[in-house]
Amino acid sequence: MPFDNIVVRMYLERLFECGMDLYFEYYKLKDDKNLIEKLSFAYASLVWVKRTQDQKPTVVALPTKILENLKQSSSEILQ
Repeated sequence: MPFDNIVVRMYLERLFECGMDLYFEYYKLKDDKNLIEKLSFAYASLVWVKRTQDQKPTVVALPTKILENLKQSSSEILQ
């Protein structure tokens, strides 16, 4: 088969008022749907920005809905 099936797992590492740190793991998936081999990992730091009237990006707080959903999701996982 020319292409492998890949699973990407994404984890919220840290949540900030204006952004977040994410961690990713990449796995090769077997035909029987078992993870067989960790291929790689990655980190991403994200920041929420908004453009000013003169089109310059400026850091702003995450929208309330996003912040609440991320907090709720992470607290559900911890329970």
